[in-house]
Amino acid sequence: LIGHVMIKIIPDVTGLPTDAVEIGYQVAPLYRRQGYASEATKAMMDWTLSQPGMQTVTAGCAPDNIASKRVLEKIGMDLIETREKVLVWKLSRSKSFS
Repeated sequence: LIGHVMIKIIPDVTGLPTDAVEIGYQVAPLYRRQGYASEATKAMMDWTLSQPGMQTVTAGCAPDNIASKRVLEKIGMDLIETREKVLVWKLSRSKSFS
């Protein structure tokens, strides 16, 4: 196993699915710094945004996680919010397919 990418549906206040998901990824230490995280995460994000009704992908990472910040920048996500312990990133369908 090299790593994994996951998507999590973000429910609205009533608990119903919305047009947004959160994406996350992890790569085993032996395989880091080889582009796997960027390649796999971008592929999953592109597939997700190609699904009917899906508009937004978000992600979060720790402010001191330089590698994750670089992956999210490389795949085209924008930093939209800085919280105490997490940076919030976003990519919308309109930016992804422009």
